[in-house]
Amino acid sequence: MRMFPPIFGGFRNALKDIEFEGYLIPKGWQVFWATGLTHMDQTIFPEPERFDPTRFENTTSVPPYCYIPFGGGARICPGYEFAKVEILVAIHYIVTQFTWKMCADNRFSRDPMPVPTKGLPIKIEPRNRNIGL
Repeated sequence: MRMFPPIFGGFRNALKDIEFEGYLIPKGWQVFWATGLTHMDQTIFPEPERFDPTRFENTTSVPPYCYIPFGGGARICPGYEFAKVEILVAIHYIVTQFTWKMCADNRFSRDPMPVPTKGLPIKIEPRNRNIGL
């Protein structure tokens, strides 16, 4: 499964000579301009490479419009609906073609909601050993 989505952007012409990470980019050269990378900005999201959905729970700490994965309005991603269908197909495949087994005890603590004491580690195996991954 993919950890990071592809980077969207386009090419732009440098308006003046620029030095970037020790490299000179002369005026007029075309450079790739990436959009949608504010979710990787460490000043907004500490440890951006780490999977942490809880970072979006406190909406006051996240500046507005810094993370809009599919865009919005007139510039919404044309693949938005396709991505939703694609993830549904992937989940269906994983659920129907694999067996899931918990690898830890089934105990919970309350904090204030029930939380598994050892997380939810699972072992996933193909139902049919002939399935190529």
